[in-house]
Amino acid sequence: MIIGTSFDILLDEGSRRTTFEQETMLSIGLNYRLNDALITSVMMKWNGFQVGLSYDAMMNINRIPTKTAGALELFLKYSFYKEQRKRFIR
Repeated sequence: MIIGTSFDILLDEGSRRTTFEQETMLSIGLNYRLNDALITSVMMKWNGFQVGLSYDAMMNINRIPTKTAGALELFLKYSFYKEQRKRFIR
């Protein structure tokens, strides 16, 4: 079981009237895998792309067969479906 949270920081709001300029967000997260690891992550979202980096820091070094402290993970994701927020144009 993993418990955690992430915070999105809006860097660029994007266009209010068209979909040409999408929002740009930075997401920072912290999670805890019960009795196993602390997971930190940072992710950037823009124009359907998401690029992220996370690190799993093992809490109990004696349970790990390789005796390493954790694992670094890098990912790239593209969404064909563009999520649109409904906005009121003033």
